[in-house]
Amino acid sequence: MQTEAFKPLKFYSKQTDSRGVFQGIINQGTWQEVNVVHTKAFQMRGGHFHRHTTEVIFMMTGRAKVILTQCDEAKQRVTFTLAEGEGIKIPPYTAHDFNYLEDSIHLQLLDLRFDPDEQDLFPFLSNSPSIQPESIPT
Repeated sequence: MQTEAFKPLKFYSKQTDSRGVFQGIINQGTWQEVNVVHTKAFQMRGGHFHRHTTEVIFMMTGRAKVILTQCDEAKQRVTFTLAEGEGIKIPPYTAHDFNYLEDSIHLQLLDLRFDPDEQDLFPFLSNSPSIQPESIPT
C-alpha cells in the first residue's frame, strides 16, 4: 500500500562544498515542536496514535522497522524499514510503532505542541513482537 499519507520523505536538498554538507530535511508545514530522539537498538517507540497531531519522524542515524496502521478507516497497514536519511509524515489517526534495529537518532516534528495536561496520545499496539537481535536480517 502506497498512499499519500505513507509517502516516504527524503532530503529535499543536499549541497556539498569545502565547508561541509548541507542537507535539507523538510521545507513544508508549520511545526510547533521539534525534538531529537536517541534510541538504543532493539527498543520500541510509538504504540499510539494522535487524533489531531501530524508528526514527522526523520532518521538521522540508524534504522527502524516501522508499522503504520490507519485507525479511522479499514485498518490499512504498511510495514517498512526507515533508514538514515529517510523520514515519514504520520497524519492523525495513524497508529505508529517503531522497532529500532540499531542505535538510532531521529528528529521528531509535531504540528501541535505536546501538552502533558491534555495529551493527544492514544495507545494502539500493532500486535507486532519487538525486534530481537537474532531476528535482524543481515
